[in-house]
Amino acid sequence: MPVRVLIIDDDLTILKLLEMSLTAAGMEVMIASMGSTGIAICRENQPDIAVIDIAMPDLDGYAVVDAIRADEERASRRMPVIFLTAHTQLALRDYAERAGVDLFLTKPVDGKALAAHIHDLLKLAE
Repeated sequence: MPVRVLIIDDDLTILKLLEMSLTAAGMEVMIASMGSTGIAICRENQPDIAVIDIAMPDLDGYAVVDAIRADEERASRRMPVIFLTAHTQLALRDYAERAGVDLFLTKPVDGKALAAHIHDLLKLAE
């Protein structure tokens, strides 16, 4: 069964590039261009891992992670989360760690490298 990845990013070019790269790596990819849509997809489809941008127009990545983690408390399930952002400030990394983000990556990211990070995090989650 392929790894199921949810990507949430308001940049449609990045969404498509990551979708193509991860699909080529044998993963099943779901995409959302808004945080609220991503939360709904997550609730309905229960992906194995999520890759989330921080800055989005409706909900920022932190609000998305908060919603995901609240749902997980009720379901007794924890999904790894990767932040993929153009922001490099150390304070954002610290806040992401406290919010329950498993990995903080900066854009641009190579699709093969992202696939490797996804596999590594899923091995740790087993």
